[in-house]
Amino acid sequence: MVPVAGAAAVFVCAVFSLVPRPSGAQEDPEQLTSPAAVTQELLTLLPDDSSEAGDVVPLPDVTAAAEDPAPQGASADASDSDTPFDRIAPQQQPACAAMSAKESPWCRFRPGSWSRTRTVSVSFQHRQSIQSVTEKKQTLLDISPAGYTLRQEVSVKMGNRTFGKEPEVVKYNFYGLAADDQLTEEILPSANVQAGLRVIPCFVRRFQRTTPEMTETTTIWYSTVISPYIHQSRTDTFSNDNPPTLLRQASTTIPFQGGNLLIGTDLPVWFSQTIEKKEDSVSLTRTIHSAMIPGGIQRQVTVETDPAGNVLYQSTTTLLDYYIERSY
Repeated sequence: MVPVAGAAAVFVCAVFSLVPRPSGAQEDPEQLTSPAAVTQELLTLLPDDSSEAGDVVPLPDVTAAAEDPAPQGASADASDSDTPFDRIAPQQQPACAAMSAKESPWCRFRPGSWSRTRTVSVSFQHRQSIQSVTEKKQTLLDISPAGYTLRQEVSVKMGNRTFGKEPEVVKYNFYGLAADDQLTEEILPSANVQAGLRVIPCFVRRFQRTTPEMTETTTIWYSTVISPYIHQSRTDTFSNDNPPTLLRQASTTIPFQGGNLLIGTDLPVWFSQTIEKKEDSVSLTRTIHSAMIPGGIQRQVTVETDPAGNVLYQSTTTLLDYYIERSY
């Protein structure tokens, strides 16, 4: 067991390292760490919830990601008698039950706001490593009653060559999913999500996108009054074969909500964890979010391993810069 004071010190140091630095002080994008070092960074990126007894439960090994990532809120569907949220049928849910611009990590800012990130990644194939550095700038173009529109500019550096992609304009709904004619929405009965010692009343939406090759279903548990609003999500991707084959299963939860940290100014942060299972690999992603920056992502670390525990892919995404449009 680790004392809370020690865990808090590690946590504050970690957050200091995540605050954007001037461009001249940025880390060398070619400085890629070893798989073991990145795995260790991943495991220490997010602290676990502390118990009322004052102890912190040690973080699990990466291999724990192989466990069934079924959403925690799913168990609440069976019985809500001991939780604060009576189930609300879809036809009884008020119009305000849908997410709006104020719950979006982009739409709390004005059009013209942007963020720029750098992702340093390495994949391991046939005992060789392939390294790349991706820089991505996202600019908020428009906010509508149905969602928001981003302009995305991406460049990829591999070795001594840099490849620029054509800028892309993508529309999203307020749940953060790309909105197009292939996306359908289903309103499900409300449910509760267990987050540490808290029980959070949530509305539930299920979105489905079907292409000629596959069908992807995303279920989202969210609140319109409790930050960070989306408290859990699960995505299942099936092939359109007969019978269908499960290609990918990803589950995102919020294991720790940090509140405000005083680092120069108040920095509201929270953390998410995503476990993604494929047929031949499991990946674990941990992310630090902040409501103070457009898009909300402060730092993200991913490690993908095969069934034997060998690292197949690793990446670290860091916020480089951002701009908040304040003109009226």
